[in-house]
Amino acid sequence: GFTEISPYDHQKRVWAKLDERFIKQKGKKGLLIVPTGGGKTLSALYWIQRNIVAKDETLIWLADKSTLVLQACLEARTTVPLARTTSRDQVEIGIVGGGQGGWSTLGGPKAPDMVFSTIQSALRNTDQVRSLIEKSSSTLVVFDEAHHSVAHTYLSFLNSIASMNQVKLLGLTATPTRMNESERKRFWNFWGGQEAIIHRVDVATLLKMDILAKSHYEPVPTNVDIADHLSADDWAYLNTKGDIPPKLLKSLAENNKRNKLIADYYAKNAARFDKTIVF
Repeated sequence: GFTEISPYDHQKRVWAKLDERFIKQKGKKGLLIVPTGGGKTLSALYWIQRNIVAKDETLIWLADKSTLVLQACLEARTTVPLARTTSRDQVEIGIVGGGQGGWSTLGGPKAPDMVFSTIQSALRNTDQVRSLIEKSSSTLVVFDEAHHSVAHTYLSFLNSIASMNQVKLLGLTATPTRMNESERKRFWNFWGGQEAIIHRVDVATLLKMDILAKSHYEPVPTNVDIADHLSADDWAYLNTKGDIPPKLLKSLAENNKRNKLIADYYAKNAARFDKTIVF
């Protein structure tokens, strides 16, 4: 079901800045930077339903993980009522990639109102993506987790569709800095430098508004030292991305002895911890 949100102040500012960039300035490209947990997907979709879909323009939403595509599609479905007008009572949504179907299923004289796709599927079907764009008077292409757009194949695809007159590009990211130097250069060159930032919400603001929980680090001795297992490539990934390499995260997640130590530690201290988020 649909329940219209009571927007936070930072969401109202996001909408006002999107209005300014894409409606008043008729901009073609921009970045929205909001920390994880700050509601960037829902904030973007609220604006898109009212200002893109409701005006008979098309949305193409891209992400590099099928889970992100599905999450965005589900949130889009709950916000469809925002796009309904006196002249339209239905919104057509297509989802492709990640086992959800292919671009060939989106044929027809009219483009779907909203398409959610993995970037990998869009890359394999560039001609069909361009054909869909050509069916619409205007198309907003959203790249979720836009810091991943630095991959050469992704940039080539994005440059191809960005050159089309009816295309506007919106990048969503929480971490536009987790890149090495050459990646940062490609990222800002493509998006247009710091002027590309439509709006940035910082962590401190969301903490002050009690939207994000303040983290308290509490080490648990597990006798597992991942530093012993880090290769040179792993260290480079850690220093660039600020995170543990996926293969090591998987091995930690599957270490039952370590996990039991952490679970037991939490159980013994549950009253002191109160509400807890486990990552």
